[in-house]
Amino acid sequence: MDCSTFETTLADLKEQRRELKDAMALMPPSKQPQMQEQLDDLNVQIDAAKADLDECEALAAQSEGKPPRPFTLKVKELYCAEADKEWGVDEPYLITGTVDRLGTIRLGTLPLVGPIGFDKAAVHTLVIGPWSKVKPGGTYPVGALSKNPSLWDLSGNALALADPEDAIFLVAMMENDGASPDAIRGAANSALEIAALNNDQLDYDAMVDTCASAMAGGIDVALGAGVGPGHLNFDERIGAVAPLPITQNDLDTLAAGHSVEKTLWFLHAKKSGKFTDRYSVTFFMEPD
Repeated sequence: MDCSTFETTLADLKEQRRELKDAMALMPPSKQPQMQEQLDDLNVQIDAAKADLDECEALAAQSEGKPPRPFTLKVKELYCAEADKEWGVDEPYLITGTVDRLGTIRLGTLPLVGPIGFDKAAVHTLVIGPWSKVKPGGTYPVGALSKNPSLWDLSGNALALADPEDAIFLVAMMENDGASPDAIRGAANSALEIAALNNDQLDYDAMVDTCASAMAGGIDVALGAGVGPGHLNFDERIGAVAPLPITQNDLDTLAAGHSVEKTLWFLHAKKSGKFTDRYSVTFFMEPD
Protein backbone atom coordinates (compact mmCIF):
# COMPACT_ATOMS: atom_id res chain seq x y z
CA MET A 1 0.00 0.00 0.00
CA ASP A 2 1.49 3.32 -1.07
CA CYS A 3 1.40 5.98 1.66
CA SER A 4 3.77 8.39 -0.08
CA THR A 5 1.01 10.93 -0.84
CA PHE A 6 0.19 11.21 2.86
CA GLU A 7 3.90 11.51 3.70
CA THR A 8 4.33 14.32 1.16
CA THR A 9 1.27 16.19 2.43
CA LEU A 10 2.49 15.98 6.04
CA ALA A 11 6.00 17.11 5.10
CA ASP A 12 4.65 20.09 3.13
CA LEU A 13 2.46 21.21 6.02
CA LYS A 14 5.32 20.95 8.49
CA GLU A 15 7.50 23.05 6.18
CA GLN A 16 4.76 25.68 5.97
CA ARG A 17 4.58 25.73 9.76
CA ARG A 18 8.35 26.15 10.05
CA GLU A 19 8.31 29.07 7.58
CA LEU A 20 5.40 30.70 9.41
CA LYS A 21 7.16 30.45 12.77
CA ASP A 22 10.28 32.04 11.27
CA ALA A 23 8.15 34.87 9.87
CA MET A 24 6.37 35.39 13.19
CA ALA A 25 9.70 35.92 14.94
CA LEU A 26 10.30 38.95 12.71
CA MET A 27 6.83 40.48 12.99
CA PRO A 28 5.78 43.21 15.46
CA PRO A 29 3.37 42.26 18.29
CA SER A 30 0.43 43.83 16.41
CA LYS A 31 0.71 41.14 13.71
CA GLN A 32 1.09 38.22 16.10
CA PRO A 33 -2.61 37.42 16.77
CA GLN A 34 -3.45 37.07 13.10
CA MET A 35 -0.39 34.92 12.41
CA GLN A 36 -1.14 32.81 15.49
CA GLU A 37 -4.55 32.00 13.97
CA GLN A 38 -2.78 30.78 10.81
CA LEU A 39 -0.41 28.73 12.93
CA ASP A 40 -3.31 27.17 14.88
CA ASP A 41 -5.00 26.25 11.59
CA LEU A 42 -1.80 24.65 10.29
CA ASN A 43 -1.46 22.63 13.48
CA VAL A 44 -4.99 21.26 12.99
CA GLN A 45 -4.15 20.33 9.41
CA ILE A 46 -0.91 18.67 10.52
CA ASP A 47 -2.73 16.60 13.14
CA ALA A 48 -5.25 15.47 10.50
CA ALA A 49 -2.50 14.63 8.01
CA LYS A 50 -0.62 12.68 10.67
CA ALA A 51 -3.79 10.70 11.46
CA ASP A 52 -4.27 9.93 7.75
CA LEU A 53 -0.66 8.73 7.47
CA ASP A 54 -0.97 6.58 10.59
CA GLU A 55 -4.16 4.99 9.24
CA CYS A 56 -2.53 4.32 5.86
CA GLU A 57 0.53 2.73 7.46
CA ALA A 58 -1.67 0.58 9.72
CA LEU A 59 -3.67 -0.65 6.72
CA ALA A 60 -0.44 -1.31 4.83
CA ALA A 61 0.79 -3.49 7.67
CA GLN A 62 -2.50 -5.41 7.77
CA SER A 63 -2.64 -5.99 4.00
CA GLU A 64 1.06 -6.81 3.48
CA GLY A 65 1.43 -10.20 1.86
CA LYS A 66 -2.32 -10.84 1.73
CA PRO A 67 -3.89 -11.95 -1.57
CA PRO A 68 -6.59 -9.90 -3.27
CA ARG A 69 -9.89 -10.29 -1.47
CA PRO A 70 -13.26 -10.81 -3.22
CA PHE A 71 -15.58 -7.84 -2.83
CA THR A 72 -18.93 -6.49 -3.91
CA LEU A 73 -19.45 -2.99 -5.29
CA LYS A 74 -22.89 -1.47 -4.74
CA VAL A 75 -24.62 1.88 -4.62
CA LYS A 76 -25.11 3.20 -1.09
CA GLU A 77 -27.10 6.39 -1.59
CA LEU A 78 -28.06 9.27 -3.87
CA TYR A 79 -27.86 12.93 -2.85
CA CYS A 80 -29.64 15.72 -4.72
CA ALA A 81 -28.05 19.13 -4.23
CA GLU A 82 -30.01 20.84 -7.00
CA ALA A 83 -32.58 19.75 -9.58
CA ASP A 84 -34.03 21.48 -12.62
CA LYS A 85 -37.59 22.72 -12.17
CA GLU A 86 -39.85 20.82 -14.52
CA TRP A 87 -43.32 19.30 -14.67
CA GLY A 88 -43.81 16.47 -12.21
CA VAL A 89 -41.30 14.97 -9.77
CA ASP A 90 -37.66 14.13 -10.38
CA GLU A 91 -36.96 10.43 -10.86
CA PRO A 92 -33.20 9.98 -11.32
CA TYR A 93 -31.65 6.62 -12.05
CA LEU A 94 -28.23 5.22 -12.88
CA ILE A 95 -26.94 3.22 -15.79
CA THR A 96 -23.70 1.50 -14.80
CA GLY A 97 -21.25 -0.20 -17.11
CA THR A 98 -18.65 -2.74 -15.99
CA VAL A 99 -15.83 -3.95 -18.22
CA ASP A 100 -13.92 -7.02 -17.03
CA ARG A 101 -10.74 -6.77 -19.08
CA LEU A 102 -9.77 -10.33 -18.21
CA GLY A 103 -13.17 -11.78 -19.04
CA THR A 104 -13.79 -14.57 -21.51
CA ILE A 105 -16.26 -14.39 -24.37
CA ARG A 106 -17.90 -17.81 -24.68
CA LEU A 107 -18.78 -18.89 -28.21
CA GLY A 108 -20.46 -22.16 -27.28
CA THR A 109 -19.71 -25.79 -26.54
CA LEU A 110 -18.45 -28.44 -28.95
CA PRO A 111 -18.80 -32.24 -28.49
CA LEU A 112 -15.63 -33.81 -27.04
CA VAL A 113 -14.08 -30.33 -26.81
CA GLY A 114 -16.22 -28.49 -24.30
CA PRO A 115 -16.60 -24.72 -23.98
CA ILE A 116 -14.79 -22.64 -26.58
CA GLY A 117 -14.10 -18.94 -26.50
CA PHE A 118 -11.45 -16.30 -26.40
CA ASP A 119 -10.15 -13.84 -23.84
CA LYS A 120 -11.67 -10.46 -24.49
CA ALA A 121 -13.07 -7.78 -22.23
CA ALA A 122 -16.51 -8.86 -21.02
CA VAL A 123 -19.22 -6.27 -20.38
CA HIS A 124 -22.43 -5.86 -18.47
CA THR A 125 -24.67 -2.88 -17.74
CA LEU A 126 -27.27 -2.31 -15.04
CA VAL A 127 -30.14 0.06 -14.30
CA ILE A 128 -30.28 1.15 -10.66
CA GLY A 129 -33.40 3.12 -9.81
CA PRO A 130 -35.30 5.24 -10.55
CA TRP A 131 -35.60 6.90 -7.17
CA SER A 132 -38.98 8.61 -6.79
CA LYS A 133 -39.98 12.06 -5.51
CA VAL A 134 -36.42 13.32 -5.30
CA LYS A 135 -36.04 16.90 -4.09
CA PRO A 136 -33.03 19.23 -3.63
CA GLY A 137 -31.32 18.79 -0.30
CA GLY A 138 -32.46 15.20 0.12
CA THR A 139 -30.41 12.04 0.63
CA TYR A 140 -31.96 8.86 -0.73
CA PRO A 141 -30.60 5.49 0.47
CA VAL A 142 -30.56 2.62 -1.96
CA GLY A 143 -32.83 0.75 0.45
CA ALA A 144 -35.73 2.66 -1.11
CA LEU A 145 -35.18 0.66 -4.31
CA SER A 146 -36.39 -2.86 -4.98
CA LYS A 147 -33.00 -3.97 -6.34
CA ASN A 148 -29.37 -3.05 -5.71
CA PRO A 149 -27.17 -5.53 -7.58
CA SER A 150 -23.41 -5.60 -7.28
CA LEU A 151 -21.51 -3.96 -10.12
CA TRP A 152 -18.72 -6.51 -9.65
CA ASP A 153 -18.34 -9.19 -10.86
CA LEU A 154 -20.37 -9.81 -14.00
CA SER A 155 -22.39 -12.57 -12.35
CA GLY A 156 -23.24 -10.30 -9.42
CA ASN A 157 -21.09 -12.28 -6.96
CA ALA A 158 -18.11 -11.11 -4.96
CA LEU A 159 -14.90 -11.35 -6.98
CA ALA A 160 -11.27 -10.49 -6.33
CA LEU A 161 -9.50 -7.87 -8.43
CA ALA A 162 -5.74 -8.27 -8.50
CA ASP A 163 -4.98 -5.09 -10.47
CA PRO A 164 -7.20 -1.97 -10.55
CA GLU A 165 -6.57 -1.73 -14.29
CA ASP A 166 -8.16 -5.14 -14.90
CA ALA A 167 -11.63 -3.59 -14.67
CA ILE A 168 -13.43 -0.43 -15.72
CA PHE A 169 -16.48 0.91 -13.89
CA LEU A 170 -18.60 3.59 -15.59
CA VAL A 171 -21.65 5.45 -14.29
CA ALA A 172 -24.27 7.60 -16.03
CA MET A 173 -26.77 9.71 -14.10
CA MET A 174 -30.17 9.82 -15.81
CA GLU A 175 -33.51 11.59 -15.35
CA ASN A 176 -36.55 9.47 -16.15
CA ASP A 177 -39.11 11.61 -18.00
CA GLY A 178 -41.06 8.99 -19.94
CA ALA A 179 -38.65 6.76 -21.85
CA SER A 180 -37.65 3.20 -20.95
CA PRO A 181 -34.55 2.93 -18.73
CA ASP A 182 -34.14 -0.74 -19.69
CA ALA A 183 -34.20 0.06 -23.42
CA ILE A 184 -31.65 2.84 -22.93
CA ARG A 185 -29.48 0.45 -20.91
CA GLY A 186 -29.61 -2.04 -23.77
CA ALA A 187 -28.33 0.55 -26.21
CA ALA A 188 -25.57 1.52 -23.78
CA ASN A 189 -24.62 -2.14 -23.34
CA SER A 190 -24.32 -2.71 -27.10
CA ALA A 191 -22.17 0.37 -27.58
CA LEU A 192 -19.96 -0.55 -24.63
CA GLU A 193 -19.49 -4.14 -25.82
CA ILE A 194 -18.30 -2.95 -29.24
CA ALA A 195 -15.93 -0.38 -27.73
CA ALA A 196 -14.44 -2.87 -25.25
CA LEU A 197 -14.03 -5.55 -27.91
CA ASN A 198 -12.34 -3.27 -30.43
CA ASN A 199 -10.11 -1.24 -28.10
CA ASP A 200 -8.67 -3.62 -25.52
CA GLN A 201 -5.21 -3.04 -26.99
CA LEU A 202 -5.27 0.56 -25.73
CA ASP A 203 -3.59 1.58 -22.51
CA TYR A 204 -5.90 1.78 -19.51
CA ASP A 205 -6.63 5.51 -19.48
CA ALA A 206 -7.31 5.61 -23.22
CA MET A 207 -9.61 2.60 -22.97
CA VAL A 208 -11.54 4.19 -20.10
CA ASP A 209 -12.07 7.37 -22.15
CA THR A 210 -13.08 5.38 -25.23
CA CYS A 211 -15.55 3.20 -23.32
CA ALA A 212 -17.07 6.19 -21.50
CA SER A 213 -17.55 8.03 -24.81
CA ALA A 214 -19.09 4.96 -26.44
CA MET A 215 -21.46 4.38 -23.52
CA ALA A 216 -22.57 8.03 -23.60
CA GLY A 217 -23.19 7.76 -27.33
CA GLY A 218 -25.26 4.61 -26.89
CA ILE A 219 -27.35 6.30 -24.22
CA ASP A 220 -27.90 9.47 -26.19
CA VAL A 221 -29.21 7.76 -29.32
CA ALA A 222 -31.80 5.91 -27.22
CA LEU A 223 -33.07 8.70 -24.95
CA GLY A 224 -36.49 8.45 -26.57
CA ALA A 225 -36.77 4.66 -26.41
CA GLY A 226 -40.22 3.66 -25.23
CA VAL A 227 -41.72 7.13 -25.62
CA GLY A 228 -45.29 7.01 -26.85
CA PRO A 229 -48.79 8.33 -26.18
CA GLY A 230 -48.99 9.51 -22.61
CA HIS A 231 -45.20 9.47 -22.28
CA LEU A 232 -43.95 12.17 -24.61
CA ASN A 233 -40.75 13.33 -22.89
CA PHE A 234 -37.32 11.89 -23.60
CA ASP A 235 -35.10 10.90 -20.70
CA GLU A 236 -32.05 13.06 -20.00
CA ARG A 237 -28.42 12.31 -19.24
CA ILE A 238 -27.09 14.54 -16.45
CA GLY A 239 -23.43 15.35 -16.99
CA ALA A 240 -20.82 13.05 -18.48
CA VAL A 241 -20.52 9.30 -18.14
CA ALA A 242 -18.07 9.14 -15.23
CA PRO A 243 -15.43 6.52 -14.45
CA LEU A 244 -15.49 5.24 -10.88
CA PRO A 245 -11.76 5.05 -10.11
CA ILE A 246 -10.54 2.04 -8.14
CA THR A 247 -7.00 2.38 -6.79
CA GLN A 248 -4.42 -0.07 -5.47
CA ASN A 249 -4.90 1.50 -2.05
CA ASP A 250 -8.60 0.61 -2.28
CA LEU A 251 -7.73 -3.01 -3.05
CA ASP A 252 -5.20 -3.10 -0.22
CA THR A 253 -7.83 -1.72 2.16
CA LEU A 254 -10.24 -4.45 1.08
CA ALA A 255 -7.51 -7.08 1.47
CA ALA A 256 -7.08 -5.89 5.06
CA GLY A 257 -10.79 -6.55 5.65
CA HIS A 258 -12.03 -2.96 5.57
CA SER A 259 -14.78 -1.48 3.41
CA VAL A 260 -14.29 1.47 1.04
CA GLU A 261 -16.67 4.29 0.10
CA LYS A 262 -16.35 6.38 -3.05
CA THR A 263 -18.46 9.31 -4.29
CA LEU A 264 -19.09 10.66 -7.79
CA TRP A 265 -20.68 14.02 -8.65
CA PHE A 266 -22.86 14.63 -11.70
CA LEU A 267 -23.43 18.21 -12.82
CA HIS A 268 -25.45 19.84 -15.56
CA ALA A 269 -25.22 23.56 -16.27
CA LYS A 270 -26.69 26.02 -18.73
CA LYS A 271 -24.49 28.04 -21.06
CA SER A 272 -24.56 30.83 -18.47
CA GLY A 273 -22.75 28.49 -16.09
CA LYS A 274 -25.67 28.23 -13.66
CA PHE A 275 -26.19 24.69 -12.43
CA THR A 276 -29.59 23.15 -13.14
CA ASP A 277 -28.79 19.70 -11.73
CA ARG A 278 -26.28 18.55 -9.13
CA TYR A 279 -26.30 15.00 -7.83
CA SER A 280 -23.83 12.81 -6.01
CA VAL A 281 -23.81 9.03 -5.74
CA THR A 282 -21.93 7.16 -3.03
CA PHE A 283 -20.70 3.63 -3.70
CA PHE A 284 -19.78 0.98 -1.16
CA MET A 285 -17.07 -1.65 -1.65
CA GLU A 286 -17.48 -4.49 0.84
CA PRO A 287 -14.93 -7.31 1.31
CA ASP A 288 -16.43 -10.80 1.21
